Amino acid sequence: MRFLLIPVVAILACPVLSFAQALQPSLEDLIAVVQGEDAIKSAEAITAIGQRKPTSDLAIKAVVNSLADDRRAVYIPDYVPITFPVDTVGTTAVEALAEIGRPAVVPICELLNRSQAPDVRKLAIRSLSKMDEAAADALPTLERLLGDPDKAIRLEAVAAIVSVQKDPQALALVLGTALNDASPDVRAAAIQALGELGEAGSRNVPRLVELLDDKENRWHYYAPDAAGTRPVRYDSAMALASMGKEAKVALVKLRPMMNGDSDPLVRVAAAFAMARLDDDSTGAIDHLIAAVQDDESATDVPEEAAEALGKLGPKAEAALPVLDEALHNPETMVRFQAVKAIVLISPETAESRLLKSLKDEDALVRSCVIESLGTLPNPSPQLLNAYIAALDDNDVAFGIYVRHAAAVALGNLKEQAASALPRLKKIAQEEENDWVREAAEAAVQQISQGEAGEDGTK
Repeated sequence: MRFLLIPVVAILACPVLSFAQALQPSLEDLIAVVQGEDAIKSAEAITAIGQRKPTSDLAIKAVVNSLADDRRAVYIPDYVPITFPVDTVGTTAVEALAEIGRPAVVPICELLNRSQAPDVRKLAIRSLSKMDEAAADALPTLERLLGDPDKAIRLEAVAAIVSVQKDPQALALVLGTALNDASPDVRAAAIQALGELGEAGSRNVPRLVELLDDKENRWHYYAPDAAGTRPVRYDSAMALASMGKEAKVALVKLRPMMNGDSDPLVRVAAAFAMARLDDDSTGAIDHLIAAVQDDESATDVPEEAAEALGKLGPKAEAALPVLDEALHNPETMVRFQAVKAIVLISPETAESRLLKSLKDEDALVRSCVIESLGTLPNPSPQLLNAYIAALDDNDVAFGIYVRHAAAVALGNLKEQAASALPRLKKIAQEEENDWVREAAEAAVQQISQGEAGEDGTK
């Protein structure tokens, strides 16, 4: 009987394999679905095309044309109020085109040259931005768009050029043209990008010094659904702070800004730039310390000041007592930035200063403590046990951040965290959140490899 079962199984298995292969749709089949009436299936077909990275003009054109499709790519009942961004067929096409990469660049640029629909053009630019250097052939088109009459298009073009252009000097040259844009949002985007370039962007110092007098405000997004404004001169001061000795010419303007600007955030930015650029940074650091204690201005003033002190590193050691006090500030983000600053300023004393903050009432602060201390070697047994305990953080909103940070911190410790292996293995098997589970899996591997390496050296 056992002998007879073998050919039966073989006979049944062959048609199943052939059938499974037959279910693999061709590009032509997928294109037909993209052009069909079911929006969700269209989006799925677009994703499938992107995963295949086709070079077929027909397939790429179908995805490019889908940038104009604003149908929802997910099912939402009519009775559900939509107060959040919803994926569309068009936004799905952005991701697919980014997957396809270079073969899609020319068709996207052709679309940008012929389309007048702002939303479609923005999605097309975003798809190029997501390709990074693979979209290098699109740089002439993107640079031309810096002169587009639509502010939103110019803003998208700045972001895309920053992603695609990998030559710092060439990028600094192009961004310099956007510093004269009529829109404060575009100017600010260019200023921020130059700040990220650091000394490579110093050719634009003279214009950035002029922009310290800019009186306009740009939009500032605290979250996707929460916005305010910030002065463009704030961005200019922050950018100059990163540009080294070439930016010392700005000190003559930064000093009066720090002491007398009408906006407290601008005063913080000027103080940070002074602390970075001036040979004697004492006065500027004292100004930032006072700003951390400011309980009369908006809460983002002490938050920004704490962050600035952290960026100064050990030279801001005088701020440590005030940052210790800030760990008890009623505002979550002030405590959050104080934690980060303490680790950056004094890594050798950070553990003893922050142990109590592992029990902060806000999970975001707890995760920040673990993430910040988790970069440091040789934790005390008390801190190691705190990491293990944090693997069970059950905060409804942000517990996943705490659990993820704990898993990463334990993985970084390798064989030192061997006692955490049983708990991490259980999480790797049972955790519902993919992000946390993958971090636990990685930690198990790091710790196990560390133990094996240690055994091998004995």
